[in-house]
Amino acid sequence: MINEEGSMDAAVSLDFFYNILPKNLWYNFEKAEQWLIDNDIISGVKSTGTEWHNAKANIMAYRIPTQAVSSIHAIRIVAVLPDVRDTVVLPKEFTAITGSDFDIDKLYMSMKNYDVVGDTVLEDTMGDYEYEHLFNLGESDIIGGFPIRKAMRQKKEYIATDKFDKDKNPEGYYQNQLMDLYLMLLKQQSLEKDKSVNYMHQLQKPVDTDTDLVHGVLDKLESKNKETPVEPFVAGSLYFQSNKKSSFISGKFGIGPFALNNNNHILTMFYDVSFKNSPTSIMSLLNADSLHERNDRDGNSILSWISALINSHVDAAKDPFIFRMNVNKYTYNMINLLLRTGFGEDAFFFINQPIMKDLADEFLNAQGDIVSDPNMSQTDRKNELEQRIAMSYEYGADGILKSINKLFGKGGVKWQASDFERDSEVFKALFGVTENGYDSSKKTLLEDLITNDEYLIDPNQPVTVQNMKMDEIIQIGKEKYSPRQLQGYVFIAKKLFDEYADALGDMVQSTKIDTKNHGINYMEQKRYKDRYNELKKYDENLFDNLRPMLEESFIDYKTNNAIDLLKDILGEQMIHFTDQFFSI
Repeated sequence: MINEEGSMDAAVSLDFFYNILPKNLWYNFEKAEQWLIDNDIISGVKSTGTEWHNAKANIMAYRIPTQAVSSIHAIRIVAVLPDVRDTVVLPKEFTAITGSDFDIDKLYMSMKNYDVVGDTVLEDTMGDYEYEHLFNLGESDIIGGFPIRKAMRQKKEYIATDKFDKDKNPEGYYQNQLMDLYLMLLKQQSLEKDKSVNYMHQLQKPVDTDTDLVHGVLDKLESKNKETPVEPFVAGSLYFQSNKKSSFISGKFGIGPFALNNNNHILTMFYDVSFKNSPTSIMSLLNADSLHERNDRDGNSILSWISALINSHVDAAKDPFIFRMNVNKYTYNMINLLLRTGFGEDAFFFINQPIMKDLADEFLNAQGDIVSDPNMSQTDRKNELEQRIAMSYEYGADGILKSINKLFGKGGVKWQASDFERDSEVFKALFGVTENGYDSSKKTLLEDLITNDEYLIDPNQPVTVQNMKMDEIIQIGKEKYSPRQLQGYVFIAKKLFDEYADALGDMVQSTKIDTKNHGINYMEQKRYKDRYNELKKYDENLFDNLRPMLEESFIDYKTNNAIDLLKDILGEQMIHFTDQFFSI
């Protein structure tokens, strides 16, 4: 699959080169192919030789969503295809490496710039009696309609080059310099002084390998599940069909949140973005302030986890297993927060706690309901639902209910720093954080709670809050807790995480790289810019290095210019593009 220079050989339809091919060659396939070979754009036998000549890779091809380095490849064209358009033929291994399938996938290809210059040369037409050639000869040269002597005519010969003058064409020059750098890295030509450094394990690692991480967690979550017998004709029931349709349709909604976090994590890595360290922050308590780590605490790539979630949603129509892991609209922000701050598989064990699954089910079932109070905000409705669910359980400890009430400020009593300090040992125990750090060889309490039969009243029944024992059998520090009681602490931890999960979600949504997603009209674009300006305030309260990421990268420049441009163009022509319109 990989050739001698470290790139990948491919064949592409001729129309890919129409922007550089002389127009007189567009409809002459053999001459067009030969011109590309002679100008070192593709590989082949040159017209001046007899041996095969290998061109250099000049194309960077990438699949969208670009989930990992292995989604991008350096391409060398070794053949062109006639009679088809917008088609590329690649080695069979390409499908596995990039995570593609066989549903007519798209591959985006960027080629180096070429400058095509035409020179006038003389062509020998002796013996060439094609009709059009006769019109290129003078009248004195024609007797009886045929050439009588060796005829010469002028024609233009076009030459292509990828070399540009930095002063005359800086755009072409610097773009090609950048492409050369990208291609060098993709061909594993190390820039390190130590030439033994090799990135093959990253460049050629199949994207589907990332999905194995999630499947590994799924196996643990479902290790206790018994095979459920399939009733005859159940596939034709309304219940089965509606559930299947819902899972297939829902798959597309999960691609965006994780694709955006995939790109955003690169930005936060560049600028060392993190949450502010605070003695009353659950992120600081769990040593999880950083948003710029490459690997999680188990040594797995954070971007691999996110890539796995993108894959899982892309392939949901084929296997909707991801919905059995409680990954949905209710938990998108939470799972992204926990993965990006390095919790790895414990991020899934957290959102799969019985109380978290109950909350998600109630939230999703309430979507589209007619609200009793139309003036109540979406956040208030969500808080009301969460409080109702959390307070509906019997935990066997009054302190839990009091703590939950404080989270919602019921009766004017709010969660205090003393409450956080009192429960901090429980939070650390849930996530396996000790004075000596984190021991990856041991199960965390989060995993143990949903995989250990000893904590269930009836081990043959599903893991639910009601099926968890109320006996205080779990030792944490000097205190003992019941499995059901710890579900209350899971809820409290969830509410403490929410501030950071929502802030991270806002940051991701307000730093989109694709300008098309700023809004389909100026009203939406203005709201996007207002949210972006609000985002900067987070740097003072919640984040470190967020402002440098926004203002020193392209984000600030792009956001302001892209949105203000529309207003500048249409502000004098249409009233709803004016400031006065928005002040009404």
